[in-house]
Amino acid sequence: MRGHKVLSLWRCSLAAALALGLSSVLSGAGPPAVPKIPPTVVLLSMDGVRWDYPARNHLPAFEAMAREGWKAQRLTPPFPSLTFASHATLATGAGPSRHGIVANSFLDRALDRRFSDEPEASWLKAAPLWVLCERAGMRAAVRSWPSSRGAWNGTSPSYFNAYE
Repeated sequence: MRGHKVLSLWRCSLAAALALGLSSVLSGAGPPAVPKIPPTVVLLSMDGVRWDYPARNHLPAFEAMAREGWKAQRLTPPFPSLTFASHATLATGAGPSRHGIVANSFLDRALDRRFSDEPEASWLKAAPLWVLCERAGMRAAVRSWPSSRGAWNGTSPSYFNAYE
C-alpha cells in the first residue's frame, strides 16, 4: 500500500502546484517561476513480490504504478535469489560473486565476522549506487535498504534511514 500513498502524495503535490500556478495567473502576477529539478533516479524494491502478483491478484497500488509506467519489462534475479544478495545486486549492478553478499546470513571465516540482521555497507565489495551518486557530486538518500548502514570506503549517503 505504500506505492498507493506515494502516488497519492505525487498527485496531491501536482494538484497543489497547478492550483498555485492558476491562482497566480488569475491574480495577474503571471506564471510562477519553475524551479529547475535535477535529474532524479528512484529505485524501489518490493521484496517478496512475485512477477505475476499484480496480474493474479487485485492490487490497486501495483495496477496504478503499471498504468503510469512504473513497471519493469523483465527482471533477471541473481543467484542466490535471496533478499540481501538481490538488494546488493540492485545497489551495485554486480552479482553476488563480485559484491560478496551471498546469503541473508553467513560467516566470513577470514574476518571471523558474521553477516546477518544489520548488514553494513562495508560488507559490499562493489560500490553501491548511493556512493557513486555522492562521489559524482549528487545527493543520495537511502531508506531501509539492506547493506546500507555506515560508510562504504569513507562515503555515506546524504540522507539515511536504517534498514529494519
